[in-house]
Amino acid sequence: MAIPGDDEFRKGISYHLLQTLAYIIPLSKSTFGRFASRINRTTPWKKSEAFILVRARLLSKARNRIKVATYYHRSLNLSDGQHWTWLIKAALGESSKQRQLQNLRTLTHSCKIVGSLDALLTTAARMPNGGSLLRDMLIASRDPHVALAAWATYNDGRETKAKWGWYIWLPYIRAMMEDPEINVALIWDAIDLLPFKSIQTLAPEYHWEGIGDRMTLLERMADWYMLRTDVTPRQQLRFVERCIAHGQVAGGPMSKRLLANLAKLVIRDLEEGSLGRTARLRYLIEVAEHHLGPEEAAKIRHQLEGWRWIVVNQDFGNKPKTRFNLEEEMDELGVEMDQYQTRQRLLDEEEEEEEDEEELMSEYEYDDDYEYERY
Repeated sequence: MAIPGDDEFRKGISYHLLQTLAYIIPLSKSTFGRFASRINRTTPWKKSEAFILVRARLLSKARNRIKVATYYHRSLNLSDGQHWTWLIKAALGESSKQRQLQNLRTLTHSCKIVGSLDALLTTAARMPNGGSLLRDMLIASRDPHVALAAWATYNDGRETKAKWGWYIWLPYIRAMMEDPEINVALIWDAIDLLPFKSIQTLAPEYHWEGIGDRMTLLERMADWYMLRTDVTPRQQLRFVERCIAHGQVAGGPMSKRLLANLAKLVIRDLEEGSLGRTARLRYLIEVAEHHLGPEEAAKIRHQLEGWRWIVVNQDFGNKPKTRFNLEEEMDELGVEMDQYQTRQRLLDEEEEEEEDEEELMSEYEYDDDYEYERY
């Protein structure tokens, strides 16, 4: 038999229990998150309840609690909107940048748990230097969903969406690409991967999982997307082509790893017996010719035509499927690429030497003419 007011009583108990846990200093963020998820609530927290829970977490986790407590008391009797402002100021009250980021991480993590992340980010966007503050929240959060929410808040109402440098997105890109709930198109919308707008190489202390430059990031992005099983081969092919296009913008040698992924996708069609891939084969050969030269491209064309003939004409009913070792082929391709680039460099050096000799000879001729005219 249901007791009148029983649901409200249970809600009150769960709220006071979670508030008590929020004030426990040694309680980690992950443990607090698990406790919050186990408290069964059919309705979201009230705005006032959510704010008090987040405020309790900040007060318990901040290092300089005396300074934070000053802002805390100022926020007790403020109207909606202003109290979030004072809470953000409390988080930024630390003198150390690292501690400020830790406080912002506490805020974003707690707000996500209690469902008030939008209120926090909207308030941050309205504050002075709101764009820098939202980027700091992105960096501090260590959560790809919070990072995307911060970027979306910054671009809310903008006709042209602003992109943020790839280096601040580094810890989140892999998670964003592997999460089926995140639209991969957001990566191209939110992350600035163009060389003339972003840093090309990071200092060693800022590397993440061995990624320290823009080209390596494009290589890994192609690798991660090719591991996804919820997308079609054509989607993978378009993604790799887009990575190559971004790599070409910078000029210089193209990544062998990106070309290997492109070749792998094209050849996968051949192995599966798919027809109608002439345009893709031609494109692969054109890419190889652009980066390796006509000599190596002719070799690749010969190999691809041979593989395609086998796939089309071989009777797969009684014979094992024709395979080849892609890694060995791409290693050989890499050697050929290095050899081609070495030859090109030597040719360029020879041309420069010839030009220098011609200029020197012209100077000597000019001097002889000058001496002849004098006498």
